[in-house]
Amino acid sequence: MELSTKLINIIRSSYGIDEILDFQRLEGGYWNDVFKMKTKNEMFVLRISHRSTKKESLMYEHMLLNYMNKQIKEIPAPIKLHDATTFFFH
Repeated sequence: MELSTKLINIIRSSYGIDEILDFQRLEGGYWNDVFKMKTKNEMFVLRISHRSTKKESLMYEHMLLNYMNKQIKEIPAPIKLHDATTFFFH
């Protein structure tokens, strides 16, 4: 899966990410597409869920990841957008 310039710009503005210097698809991801994004100061993992994924499933998964992050710091919490949500639909 290739990301359009429009989607990359939405990601950058929604999450407040600097210019993306490197963008690579990671192996695996049968149901989702997973990418590594590198900016000048940070590195991110972006997961694009299958289009049939329901909002309630994403909300539950992100709630669980937030809970697990509080218990086990090695588990990353989802990154919040400017509006404090952790995902968007496009």
